[in-house]
Amino acid sequence: MKKSWRNNVEFYLIGLLLLTVIAFSIAMPNIFWSVSNFQSIASQMPVLGILALAMAMTMLCGGINLSIIATANACSLVMAWVATSYPPGGATALATLLAGGGAAMIIGLCNGILIAGIRVSPILATLGMMTLLKGINILITGGSAIANYPQWVLWLNHAQWFGIPLPMWLFAVVAFGLWVLLEKSPLGRAIMLIGSN
Repeated sequence: MKKSWRNNVEFYLIGLLLLTVIAFSIAMPNIFWSVSNFQSIASQMPVLGILALAMAMTMLCGGINLSIIATANACSLVMAWVATSYPPGGATALATLLAGGGAAMIIGLCNGILIAGIRVSPILATLGMMTLLKGINILITGGSAIANYPQWVLWLNHAQWFGIPLPMWLFAVVAFGLWVLLEKSPLGRAIMLIGSN
């Protein structure tokens, strides 16, 4: 049985999005529809978009993760350390990616042990992890940003393909992969069932 559009949350979200676009189009037509504005959005949105997808996966499982931003920052710190500590090259780039992924897996494993193994509340476990990671970040960096990135790191951030920033393509690939996982695979259906139970 199909849901009525009156009870469809997606309908109202799309309507709200359209109203927002119309409001900005009227208020700032020359700025909102400019190429530079779209390029700016395309370069800034992917990071938040990927983190939102990660949070969506957690919520689909019926949980919550307050440490996602802190985890991303911690992984960025590890990757920055590897990228700036070794000479530029393919091996360094691969090691940087593996280090970031490894850090994310370790943090996720710790959260998983706390929540599924020790039965700590997801809110308390991830809040504690967030606080711990923030403290480690400040302890290592002293609250200052890491500088002197190698050229290949800066290139990844500013590179474009068909006029679209490379991070936006990465976000599109991740979003499509997640859609395939949730809609076309048994694992995706299992995730949905866990969250709805």
